[in-house]
Amino acid sequence: CQIKMSASGRPALFTQDPDGNIIELSQHSRI
Repeated sequence: CQIKMSASGRPALFTQDPDGNIIELSQHSRI
């Protein structure tokens, strides 16, 4: 997992799924 700046400018956690898609994990996201 990597910590990057999200589009909103807030720190967000990003991970990559098995298909190679980047997924943004944040407190506002529902998984």
